[in-house]
Amino acid sequence: MTRHPTVVAATVHAQTFCPGRLTQNSTSVKLGNTSLTVSRLSFGTVFMGQRGDNLSAQEGADLLLRAYQQGISYWDTSEDYGTHAHIACALQRLPRNQVVISSKLNLPAKPIEGLLEELATSYVDILFIHDVSLDEVPAARDTLQTWQEEKTKGGFKLLAFLPIAPW
Repeated sequence: MTRHPTVVAATVHAQTFCPGRLTQNSTSVKLGNTSLTVSRLSFGTVFMGQRGDNLSAQEGADLLLRAYQQGISYWDTSEDYGTHAHIACALQRLPRNQVVISSKLNLPAKPIEGLLEELATSYVDILFIHDVSLDEVPAARDTLQTWQEEKTKGGFKLLAFLPIAPW
């Protein structure tokens, strides 16, 4: 595999924060009052895609699986990162229930089925509406209400929205 800056940085971080294989007890926490348990460290995929090194799906999957081997089982993606294929590729080599996946959709949100198809999974654990401005709060609220109804179909477990940072 080519040594892209993302790979080097992730390797350094994994070695710094996760020497050897970490034990499940020391690296995972219950997420609030939900039924989800997540690793204390998450693997954000933003720099694997078009915003960063533009890794191939296979290179990204290798990196995600390396993080998993180091005890990082919470993977974060977004429709605008261009990394759904990386996660889909990694999931071909790992049972789906071994990782927690969060993804983000921007407003206006596309159908959840499209997201699941891109990720090659039947569900995401956490689904966020991403970069919500004050003007978009009513639309985000409507989308959350619609998606709450979708939640009963099993496409995701937890639903939230993320406002745009004030800076």
